[in-house]
Amino acid sequence: MVAAVRLRHRRRSRDWEDSLRHDLDDLVGLADQVKNEMCLVGGVGLAVRGEEFRRNHSDFDLAVFLSDLPEVIASFEGAGYRLHAASAGFCLSPWHRVDLLRKVTVPAVVANPDRFCLRLVRSDDENSMTYYRKRTDVMDLLIMDFVNEGILLHGYDRIVPNSDFFPLARYSDSRYLRLPNVRYKTHLPAAWPRQRKDLAQAGLR
Repeated sequence: MVAAVRLRHRRRSRDWEDSLRHDLDDLVGLADQVKNEMCLVGGVGLAVRGEEFRRNHSDFDLAVFLSDLPEVIASFEGAGYRLHAASAGFCLSPWHRVDLLRKVTVPAVVANPDRFCLRLVRSDDENSMTYYRKRTDVMDLLIMDFVNEGILLHGYDRIVPNSDFFPLARYSDSRYLRLPNVRYKTHLPAAWPRQRKDLAQAGLR
């Protein structure tokens, strides 16, 4: 079991935008080191399409296709990451949260991709409590699959029509990090007020 203590990034300190851009640069470098195509989704994936960041995002959300998962995870392991599933999470303070994570295998995910809330964790220790500062240290991982109707987003139990997910656009100067068609977001629930605000500002709600 790993206890990951993370910044919630709620504070808008004077350098928060620089911090976000620095971590995005770190993500581009990581994607090009791993050399597997992946999608930047979630709040940051939506925000990078604008000219400015409107809020201090706490983490990165990546998405990969189920058929690519073994190769992707092997590459991430080579870059110092382990695949984990979230068991629980809670706020430690207004500015920090704790995630309790357990290691999970690729065959277990392939057998039941809807069962797990996956995380990529930069860690050399399987049993530790670690304080992470970078958004690239603990990242959410969404699993996707091709179905007749379009793209199935596991965990959400939602199918996005191909025309609302493709084409994929290259992010920044990365060879491997992609942005899906922004309309995919209209098929997902917006559970939190900040998510609904992001969608409204992007003209999707």
